Amino acid sequence: MKSDEYVLNEHDLIVTKTNLNGVITFANNDLSRITGYSREEIIGQQHRIFRHPDMPEAVYIDLWKTILNQATWRGIIKNKTKDGGFYWVSADVTPFYENDTLVGHMSVRRKASIEDIQRAQKAYAQMKAGTFTGQLSYGEIQDEYVFTTAKRKLNNLSVATKLGMLLSLNILVIVLLEVVNFSNLNTLNDNHLKTLTQMQAYTSEVNEAHAKQILGDNPPATIKKLKEEVKLNDYFYQANTNSNQKVLNIQHETIFIVFTVLVLLIVLCNIIIRSIVVPLKEATRTLINISSGNYHVPVEHRSKSEVGRLIEALRATSVRLGFDIANEKKVADELIRLKVGLDNLSTGVAIADNDREIIYINPAAFNMFKQVEPDLKQFIPAFDMDKIIGKKIESFHRNPAFHQELLDNMDRPTRFEMRVGEQLIVVNALPVNNALKHRVGLVAEFENITEREHNKAKLLSTIEQNQALNHQVNQMQKVESLSRLTSGIAHDFNNILSAIIGYNQLNAFAADDCQDEALKEEIAYNTNQVSIASERAANLIKKMMAYSRQSASYHDMDVKLTADVIEEVLSLMRPALTSLFQLNADIDSELTIQIDSTSLHQIITNLVVNARDAMPKGGSVMVSLQKVTTAELLCDDCVHPFEGELIELRVSDTGTGIDQKVIDHIFDPFFTTKEVGEGTGLGLSTVSGMVHEARGHIKVESKTTEPNQGTVFRLLFPLNELKK
Repeated sequence: MKSDEYVLNEHDLIVTKTNLNGVITFANNDLSRITGYSREEIIGQQHRIFRHPDMPEAVYIDLWKTILNQATWRGIIKNKTKDGGFYWVSADVTPFYENDTLVGHMSVRRKASIEDIQRAQKAYAQMKAGTFTGQLSYGEIQDEYVFTTAKRKLNNLSVATKLGMLLSLNILVIVLLEVVNFSNLNTLNDNHLKTLTQMQAYTSEVNEAHAKQILGDNPPATIKKLKEEVKLNDYFYQANTNSNQKVLNIQHETIFIVFTVLVLLIVLCNIIIRSIVVPLKEATRTLINISSGNYHVPVEHRSKSEVGRLIEALRATSVRLGFDIANEKKVADELIRLKVGLDNLSTGVAIADNDREIIYINPAAFNMFKQVEPDLKQFIPAFDMDKIIGKKIESFHRNPAFHQELLDNMDRPTRFEMRVGEQLIVVNALPVNNALKHRVGLVAEFENITEREHNKAKLLSTIEQNQALNHQVNQMQKVESLSRLTSGIAHDFNNILSAIIGYNQLNAFAADDCQDEALKEEIAYNTNQVSIASERAANLIKKMMAYSRQSASYHDMDVKLTADVIEEVLSLMRPALTSLFQLNADIDSELTIQIDSTSLHQIITNLVVNARDAMPKGGSVMVSLQKVTTAELLCDDCVHPFEGELIELRVSDTGTGIDQKVIDHIFDPFFTTKEVGEGTGLGLSTVSGMVHEARGHIKVESKTTEPNQGTVFRLLFPLNELKK
């Protein structure tokens, strides 16, 4: 099992949708590409198929607790791939609404920072070990402090609750102040009562002193002193009375101020609730509608305050989002139509972004390369058609650096062919530019032309066969005409030759009766020369008759051992060649061609003489007789196909060779490249006639561009066992 980590890049964006039961109802291509699961394997499953063993259960408990409260969860998650690898993501899981109704949740996952991954790894390991002392809330990993907890709980309270708490706190403070004031006032009253009691006591003492004075018990000095003390106490009493009155006045004023402050606080809280809390609720409602796809909900609140401007910004954002979403939906519909069209094309299409990463491939292209995947893996072992999406184009070539440079510099449509196994695929690639002429990607069209090329080859073969057949018919018609002409000439010439031979015999008989020995010898010599010339003329007539297909039948041929005939011809030819020429032979004496020995003698002689004439500065001539096995070939004269085990009589030279245009006509009667008077043009035509009379065929091979390669005449005959 693999343990490799897949590191997301900045462009990777994993998006899934689930219903309220957590079952996946949508997954984008990035999830399939990164995890290795196909979309069919993902849809209908829950996210637990991606859960990595290192993830603690507490994370998922917190996630479900958050989303069930219709809040957004944001945290770091370690997921696993199908082949056992893993990848880290920063996940946002948020409620998903339709028509103001919660229908499921959407998860958006991006590349996580290294710091967040390290912090999550440490916390998750502690959770698994049971040593974690912090707290996980809404996906956020926090240290557990009383202040932090209180602060978090306070932050979770609504604005109205916070204002109510503030108002209650102010009322409590005011009540406490009033309690203190009343306590101070009571103390002053107690002091006033004490002073009044003292004054009453002093008054009683003065009165008692006056009575005693009258009776004669107190002296006048004592009475005077008591009166002064009563007067002083009366002053303090009056001062205390005034002070108490002031305190009462202050207390009344304080009660009025407190009442006024309370009224103002209540009014202020009401104003804050109406100007902040209500608009914020309106903003929240607007945002919920936007998140559920409703961009045209009217916003009632209008104000020039900061909150009012916020509401106006939300209204503008809603309108703009509605326009953008409508436009994007229109573009998305167009893209869907294009995708459906591309998916149903019989031609393969692939699209790559500007980083040369494949982002789309239609079924035709997928099936095309899936068919040749085994052949591609022979020289690109990493090729995997199932994981082609997201891979760079050049990574599937033998020379990635070369193809990367080629693709980066591509500025016009480019066509090339690639042969994979027995398949021939044509690729038409072109860059994709936006309205600003900036390249944004590449598109490639693939077409498997193997069958078309095969049909084209068959058609060309049929055309060539038809052309060959026409050529054969024309050749047969031409040969037939020439045969009739040759036959007529041969018959007429044979009649004339018969008269010459007859009269020559009469002259020979008359010479026997001649008495003059010298004349007799001269006549005998002349008649002998005429006989020799007549014999040659008879042989010429025989050749002409053979050409006209009116020679002896197959069973009447004078067939001799082919090796003997070849040796006889070569022994006669060697003395006629200069020292500049070499005449060699490689003969299989076990093989015999069913052909008239005279015709074979003439064929070999004709080909050897032509080889000699093709080497004015000397060279080598090779005559060979071998058994060969050939695939289907076409005769260079009759253009008839033949194949199988055959006897090959080969005559090759090291001369200058024959041009192909000349080869096309060398078997035509009276065609020659020699000077006037040096050739009749019937040599190779006669050879061809004799070869075909023996049911053989001819192939001519010649190389004019390479020195000392010369020409090879291959005469191929049916295989026959030697009859001893």
